[in-house]
Amino acid sequence: MYKKTVGIYMPTHNRVALLKKAVESVLQQTYQNFKLVIVNDGSTDDTQKYLQSITDSRIKYIHHSVPQGACRSRNEAIASLDTELITGLDDD
Repeated sequence: MYKKTVGIYMPTHNRVALLKKAVESVLQQTYQNFKLVIVNDGSTDDTQKYLQSITDSRIKYIHHSVPQGACRSRNEAIASLDTELITGLDDD
């Protein structure tokens, strides 16, 4: 059986409804050995509130109070992952 941990990075900015669907899609996968890092890139909607409500220990988030852009957000998330494999997932 495959046992490697998959790291997933997900930048987001002001799309909390789409973010919720994307996170739910990760949680519904059959392969459950993952770590998800979400970067809230300066959102002004309810993104931060939603992220603070997540209790799954496999999901972490990074908060930018001022938008830094998708590339910087992705790179920061990738640098924070300590997994054997890494992939990205957009919030839409």
